[in-house]
Amino acid sequence: MRNKYIFSGHQSFNLRDGWLIKGIELMEKEEGKNIFSKNELVETIDKLGIGANMVKSLKYWLEVLDIMDDDNNINTIIKEIRKYDEYFQRTTTLWLLHFFILNPNRKNRRVILWEIIAFKTNYGMFTKKEITELIDIETEKKYAHTSIEKGLNIFIKTYLNEKVNNKKEYPENNLISPMTRLKFLKKLKKTKTDEYYFRNIQYSEINKYLGYMIIKSIASSRESISKEEAYQKFKKIIKLDMYNFDMILKEIENENLISIDRAAGLNNIHFKATLSEKEMIKQIYMDNN
Repeated sequence: MRNKYIFSGHQSFNLRDGWLIKGIELMEKEEGKNIFSKNELVETIDKLGIGANMVKSLKYWLEVLDIMDDDNNINTIIKEIRKYDEYFQRTTTLWLLHFFILNPNRKNRRVILWEIIAFKTNYGMFTKKEITELIDIETEKKYAHTSIEKGLNIFIKTYLNEKVNNKKEYPENNLISPMTRLKFLKKLKKTKTDEYYFRNIQYSEINKYLGYMIIKSIASSRESISKEEAYQKFKKIIKLDMYNFDMILKEIENENLISIDRAAGLNNIHFKATLSEKEMIKQIYMDNN
């Protein structure tokens, strides 16, 4: 199957709190139906209680986050997550969804804007102008700069709630994206141009089994991977420094999931356990650390 390159489709609506569950519940209720098809669209608008463009936007987010598969069904992994976090209220679930966007084993869908920001800027500081120029260079298809700017605005609203001014608590407002609770994206203050950056994540914020899942996906079918390669690719999915990566590795090693060959400075990570996706999800949510 050919890759599906996703650039637009959000209809200028950022992901909103409650949307995903609303979409999932309707898909569960109407199992076997493509609720987003032209024939079902009017009925779907009525049942969801949102406008036509919002419904199209919801479909975009369900696709981008790998909640909906290519056959318009709910992915098995999402069904498993819902057993432990039915309404996506836990921060770990949000990190999982973020990971799904950038999962290196995602074969059929490529989310261009996310990949450019994560893989080409290495999660460094960026401006909208810089990302626009990168997209011009890195993509074969030429996108209108107005489309890129809209996409960037949606990306920023997905991860950054500029209205809260760094307050600890977020207001109850379903216009805000749930991903802002990760506090991953930051805006640099007191600059002439809008500059954005991603904070380094602490190891205590990432469940060790989620860390294992990410590293395993990076290694793909290999039985081992060098620590340096694992780190370089991990930090493009979730930004962190080497110390915090080492701490995640230590926690995973303590669970006897991996061993690290430190002889002669090799630093190769060997996988000792073979957990299924279902087992990894269970461990992520059953683990209290």
